Amino acid sequence: MANVLESLRNDHENMRVLLDILESQMAVFGGGEYPNVLLIEDILDYLRGYPTLCHHPMEDLVYDKLHTRVSSDVLERIGDLQAEHEELARLTSELAAGVDNVLPDPKAPRSRFVALAKEFLDRYRRHMELEETVLFPAAAKHLSENDWAAIDRELARHRDPLFGKRLEERFANLHHAIMVVARGPH
Repeated sequence: MANVLESLRNDHENMRVLLDILESQMAVFGGGEYPNVLLIEDILDYLRGYPTLCHHPMEDLVYDKLHTRVSSDVLERIGDLQAEHEELARLTSELAAGVDNVLPDPKAPRSRFVALAKEFLDRYRRHMELEETVLFPAAAKHLSENDWAAIDRELARHRDPLFGKRLEERFANLHHAIMVVARGPH
């Protein structure tokens, strides 16, 4: 149990770092300046990949094992997790399309894109908070050791290309930017 929930919580912490960096770049753009487009693209590329292919399926697996063991009240609070994950994927793709269409054009209206980015950031953060305050505690309380062992085996098949043990080359620039942010101002 501890490994799976710890891994999911670590993923959330890592995603918070990325969301904070994205938010700071959107503030730059919203303020009339030109943000680091490559950094934004790298963040969105990561958020289109790892969460969709690895992280969310693990949460869905936890939910699938949990949904027969908790009250309808808990299930109602969790909501339709898979639909939430699909909506986050849609918003991520929509924001990425905006990066491709809006950021290169200095005459493009900024307000709609900044509003989309705000919606994306707010939705992602609310979603993670719900999982951490409802889903994860319910799973810790109600799932058996056999459930956790099955989830753990599945989790071992997936690895994080940015925060995992081996950094994928395509995320090297993003990793460097995160390290700069983590060090803070000199």
